[in-house]
Amino acid sequence: MSTFQKEQVQPEQVPNINNTKLTSFDNESLDEKTEILTNQPKQVTLLAKIIAYICLGIAVCAAGCAAIGLRALENVPPLLRSGWRQALVLVPLFPLFMYTYAKSTPEVKAHFKEQRILLGFLSSGIALWVHFGFWTWSIDLTSITHALLFVCSTPVVLVIGIWLVYAIKEVFLLLYFRTYQIGYYEAYPNSIWLKLNHPSVWETLGMIVAFVGFGLTTLDTEEGGEASIFGDFIAFLGAVSFVPYLLLGMVVRRGIPTFLYVFPVYAVSAFFLIGSSLILEDTTFVGLTERSVFGWMSSWYLFGWTLGLALVPSLLGHTLINFCLEYIDPVIISISLLLEPIIASFIAWMIGFTEAPDVWTYVGGFILTVALIFVTLATKKREKETGTLF
Repeated sequence: MSTFQKEQVQPEQVPNINNTKLTSFDNESLDEKTEILTNQPKQVTLLAKIIAYICLGIAVCAAGCAAIGLRALENVPPLLRSGWRQALVLVPLFPLFMYTYAKSTPEVKAHFKEQRILLGFLSSGIALWVHFGFWTWSIDLTSITHALLFVCSTPVVLVIGIWLVYAIKEVFLLLYFRTYQIGYYEAYPNSIWLKLNHPSVWETLGMIVAFVGFGLTTLDTEEGGEASIFGDFIAFLGAVSFVPYLLLGMVVRRGIPTFLYVFPVYAVSAFFLIGSSLILEDTTFVGLTERSVFGWMSSWYLFGWTLGLALVPSLLGHTLINFCLEYIDPVIISISLLLEPIIASFIAWMIGFTEAPDVWTYVGGFILTVALIFVTLATKKREKETGTLF
């Protein structure tokens, strides 16, 4: 409840600034995260649904391969290896971008060239750069299981962010009243602040339970072990930095076809990843080494893993998720993606890329995963009732 009595506003008077569905996201299937927000499943046959669920399973496995690929390239600096991946995926994306642009209507082309849209591409790409930087760095600092569990916590981060914005709003209203001796709602009844809601009790409860899971998971961090508290924290920052990318995508993607959005955003992120690597990681343009911009061409090992990172998690996972969105409820898809830490950890353990988790990781990871699913469903329920995410 606000500090002051809010003026009654009819639902039709408040524009739906976010007519989308909230979902949970892993750190790698980046394009489908915004696709999930705007798609609705259609009426389909049983066979089509069965095929879609099979494809969803393949997509989750494909997304999980990203962490394995990043660990395989652990001798390459984190910013550089992410830059390699983002740059290489631009090669198959470019013809798709050009084809989509050529087939677009004049209205879409004009919308694509608007200054605010171009700034949106830039902002989304920068957010993606920060997200990939933290996420890839965390792979070097903690176990694959811990890195995935913490970077998949975007739904909880979003709830925390909404609470912070709501708290700022309440403080602002209090200060405004003390300054002008009149309620802000009375002075500006159509202000955007009227549209800001706080998370529900169930979302808040899920957030608290998630932090219990975080705490229990970190009990497995010890000196000399594969997992570390600092690495877990860096992975959590990866989840925090993904929220701006998600929110920007929800706005910028409106009226923009998938590949017209994906290509420029990925290009911006690749530019900043490689540029920051040149500054921070002593990377060079000269030669073909593990510390050069074109070092992925220096050996079949580096080329194979980099190409795999570009094609399997990004293109294959993205394509299958988009296919599944036509047949499966987006919330089911997003909850399925939360299984990535389990699947990826099992695959990584089977091929010797990570150690088997200790008992507290199993306990904390289970509680955290359940809490994330609970938060996702609770947020979806609130959004359906209020008609807006905020």
